[in-house]
Amino acid sequence: MKKLILILSFIALNVHAVNCLEFLRSAYLEYGMNNNYRPDSSYAPSFVDEGKIYYSSFKYHYTDNSLDSIVKCNSRGICDTYNYKQTKETTESTIKLTSTNLNYNQSEISIIFLGKDSTYRYVYGLDSGKPDSLEIVNSIFLRNDTLYDEKWYSDGTPYSSGSYIRTPNPENENTCNTTKYRLEKKDDTYVKSIIESYQEFIETTEEGFTITFSNTDTKNFFVKVGPNFTTPILRKNKPAFIPEKAKHFDLLGRPANKKYIISVPRGTF
Repeated sequence: MKKLILILSFIALNVHAVNCLEFLRSAYLEYGMNNNYRPDSSYAPSFVDEGKIYYSSFKYHYTDNSLDSIVKCNSRGICDTYNYKQTKETTESTIKLTSTNLNYNQSEISIIFLGKDSTYRYVYGLDSGKPDSLEIVNSIFLRNDTLYDEKWYSDGTPYSSGSYIRTPNPENENTCNTTKYRLEKKDDTYVKSIIESYQEFIETTEEGFTITFSNTDTKNFFVKVGPNFTTPILRKNKPAFIPEKAKHFDLLGRPANKKYIISVPRGTF
């Protein structure tokens, strides 16, 4: 594995609610602005090889409530540590959050517009490894309880793996209905072509809450912030089979030339 962008960047560093709508607002629009919950650990796909998905565990470590490292352990018990630096800049109208993977000089910048239902994120150095090389632009906005999460390459072309639409399930407020789509150009306009639809399930636990997905074996653990709460135990990693036609993708879902590429399902990045 050559590079690792911000693992599971689709989840906010601090989330304050466990129903779908408030989770979407916190995790995408108000990224890192609350201090009640934070990601603790995850069990997620790590790489694809010869028709198999291999899973790894991810453990988050913090200093002064800011992410300082993520430890990734594969199914053989081999672990790697990825170090991060996070900063926050506040103005009257915006909050700028910067998280940099120090191992690979990759950065993610989130611009939160205070009092508005929109956020922009920018990914730098994903392919080049240069901190000043803009690679991905991600616009996120909430309209009528529906979250639109669109991604574009910096040259203005649509993100090849697709974008997302998320909305609360009308029958269960703790479930999000998610549609992944690809923008395809027809004539002079872009139209949506649906890739897949699935659900994200939010479940309250004694320590905090968890997020699971209907289309993958991923599980994300959030814990309450404070000295009186413990962290959950991740289950044993295991390989899982996928169809032989499955392709290899990089962290952002784009086709990859190398086999061992991290591929964490997202929601948003």
